Amino acid sequence: MKPEDIYRLRFVSDPRVSRGRVAYVVARAKRDGEGYDSWIYVDGKRFTAGPKDTSPRWSPDGSMLAFVRGGEEGSAIYVINADGGEARKVIEDKVISNLKWSRDGKFLYYIGAVKEEGKSDVKRVKRIPFYFNGKGFLHDTRMHVFRVSLGGKKEQVTEGDFDVKNYDVGPDFIVYTRSESETRPWNTVSIYRVDKEGERKISARRGMVGPLSVSPSGDKVAVGYAPGDRTFHEYLKPCWLDADGGDYVPFVEEFEASMGNSLNTDVLFGTGQGFAWKEDGLYLIGTHRGSAELYRISDEKVEPVVGGEISVEGFDVEGDFLAYVSQTATRPPDLYVRRGKRTRNLTRFNRWVKVNAPERVTVESDGVTVEGWVLRGGEKGILEIHGGPQTAYGHAFMMEFHILNALGYTVFYCNPRGSDGYGEDFATCITGAYGDGDYRDVMAFARHVKEKYGLKSVGVTGGSYGGFMTNWIVGHTDFFRAAVTQRSISNFISFFGTSDIGFYFADVEVEGPPWRNLEEYWRRSPLAYVENVKTPLLIIHSEEDWRCPPEQAYQIFTALKYLEREVEMLLFPGENHDLSRSGKPKHRVERLKAIIDWFERYL
Repeated sequence: MKPEDIYRLRFVSDPRVSRGRVAYVVARAKRDGEGYDSWIYVDGKRFTAGPKDTSPRWSPDGSMLAFVRGGEEGSAIYVINADGGEARKVIEDKVISNLKWSRDGKFLYYIGAVKEEGKSDVKRVKRIPFYFNGKGFLHDTRMHVFRVSLGGKKEQVTEGDFDVKNYDVGPDFIVYTRSESETRPWNTVSIYRVDKEGERKISARRGMVGPLSVSPSGDKVAVGYAPGDRTFHEYLKPCWLDADGGDYVPFVEEFEASMGNSLNTDVLFGTGQGFAWKEDGLYLIGTHRGSAELYRISDEKVEPVVGGEISVEGFDVEGDFLAYVSQTATRPPDLYVRRGKRTRNLTRFNRWVKVNAPERVTVESDGVTVEGWVLRGGEKGILEIHGGPQTAYGHAFMMEFHILNALGYTVFYCNPRGSDGYGEDFATCITGAYGDGDYRDVMAFARHVKEKYGLKSVGVTGGSYGGFMTNWIVGHTDFFRAAVTQRSISNFISFFGTSDIGFYFADVEVEGPPWRNLEEYWRRSPLAYVENVKTPLLIIHSEEDWRCPPEQAYQIFTALKYLEREVEMLLFPGENHDLSRSGKPKHRVERLKAIIDWFERYL
């Protein structure tokens, strides 16, 4: 593979089924490199005109399909007859996300933006976060649920000085989640119900609340829940509560997977449904030891529905008809349908992709088993470090890895402590200990691979937490001959007050705010060890990254230039933290070429 192959890939996502039919999204990178086009397909054929169509949703009786069409100034909801024909616009709005039907098929719901009125271009900021990665400044905007009739009449369902995080639709009500605290939004989430009687809280306690789904009968609500007493690395558990109010009740005593798909990949355009209560049980995707599998929970039993060395990205089910999008380490995402025991590959857009399969490798580090993989190549190797840290590498396609491998590099990657899918203790032990056990795990893996595969020289790269770890590594060892740090953290002290999540992420991960724990904040900052850096370092950052703000890149670049070390910085305009996954195609190609050039130059 080569960087320009991004224009050949087709991205399949968001399957939805009705009456034995399946609708889904197919997207591709535009040849001008400026963005992506997408269409709705049904049963293998293009169904909508595009070029910015997403979110297919069948009406309850299967007679209509609703979808969202993007435009220059916003989006619009359209409906089209299930047998085809002209699509009809229902409503336009600046923001339309999380589209759902009412159960009687008379209304459509979505999350939209409520913006404060004001004529001044001066930003009056009253809350945090006041900007957010991928969304920009939100100081004057709240996200709420709206309902629109098929005739286009819109009404706001939720209102107040808060943001709706998620919602679902019951028979004659909706439920939604919102945080009760501005400064600790991750573990102070409650569930509310809105019906003809008004609005009321129905969850007996606050905590970490993930996806939610109203039962088919409408009397219960399924939800991912964890108390969040220690850290946001705690695993959400599949629970339910009464739709009229109550406490969280686990569906099963033990659920070993981490809810949701945490695997890293760079070949997705949207995902799809990952949690849904159906007639025959609760379906959900969970991450476990390098795989993201589809499970069903019924009668207090957990059963794998789609499992193995796979990454399930989205699904829908109706009776014995199942549709799901999945990928593996050697195959980009495609759509599969199953009726009974027979599974069929419905899309084969990316069948031209032929790549090497990785080899599984494990090492022992401090008595902990660290799992990783190696794409065998030549005598030069590149270690890739994932972000998060609570994500994982595994059985999902990484185009970047195969591009580097095609050039002859041995590419290797692992899941050190802090990674997802290996149990809650494995994930939470990194809290307050960045650069300790996780660093030893990564280095133990790197040394093992270098010796086992006879590598003469090795480089290292990673993004977000992987960028932090890359910065940390070059300040603590000269083992690597070249490094590329991407969307990284270099200084936890400034990160606290400039990142969209910094005020609570660093508060948990470094333990406390910097003014109470300044010495520890500095000790955990790679910038504190910058004088030790001898490794040539390329810094890649996006100018609109509000997750790891550009000042993080500026600081380490300036320090290394001041010290007269080998360093360059590449800044991408108009891009955010997700450059490598959803940035403009031309920028994604340029980023990959810059990484290749740096390693060609110094390895």
